[in-house]
Amino acid sequence: MSKQEEHQKKAKCTIRRQAIFIRLDHNKAIIDVEGKRMEIPGDKIAAGVNQGDDLLWTGSLWDSAKF
Repeated sequence: MSKQEEHQKKAKCTIRRQAIFIRLDHNKAIIDVEGKRMEIPGDKIAAGVNQGDDLLWTGSLWDSAKF
């Protein structure tokens, strides 16, 4: 492995996306991400999520965070 490839491998990091579930309005979900309210499609919220839950992005859904 070249030094450049080695550096690129070390430089990669995983970003953990977190939010708070505010409410579901019709087909839209309202979440708070770092103090900013966002509207997202309601089908991007996992079943069983409740108002006020901490959420984590799984790559396809916002699901209740299990810290």
